[in-house]
Amino acid sequence: PATQEVVLGDGGRVAFDRLLFATGSAPRRLNIPGSDLAGVHYLRTRDDADAIRHAAARAHRVVVVGGGWIGAEVAASLRQLGLPVALVTPGSVPLERVLGEEVGSVYRDLHAERGVELVTNQRASAFLGSTAVEAIETADGTRIEGDLVVVGGGRPPRQQLAAEGSFDVGGVIL
Repeated sequence: PATQEVVLGDGGRVAFDRLLFATGSAPRRLNIPGSDLAGVHYLRTRDDADAIRHAAARAHRVVVVGGGWIGAEVAASLRQLGLPVALVTPGSVPLERVLGEEVGSVYRDLHAERGVELVTNQRASAFLGSTAVEAIETADGTRIEGDLVVVGGGRPPRQQLAAEGSFDVGGVIL
């Protein structure tokens, strides 16, 4: 940053006046019992999307964990395929954290009108099943059946490149 240059992998340098350091993000993995069961998916790459689509072709019921953009869009897409879908969100409405309750209620109503079961003010506490997911359990003990689970629970920034470049990091690039 002090020299206002980016050093490339081949040693070349690119000068800049201003720099947008866009590191991307990684799916927030849930570290809860059953998180290693078959049928639990995260969406980050095209391969992830292909795996979810393939699993959806065999699924009987889907649980989407997370009411942000990823979770809301995945729930809508899988519902459009005709699958029964439950959307579990920690807020009172989908997208509440980013849009607020008033605008989030519009999304809640759209999902409900299209047949998405909304489970609000809840967090997943466990994935249940022996070798493959059969249900999730929420923090209050509610069991929600589903043989396909897609987790859309946040996106922390990728920080490795920033840390290697001597940027100050601590959960975010400061």
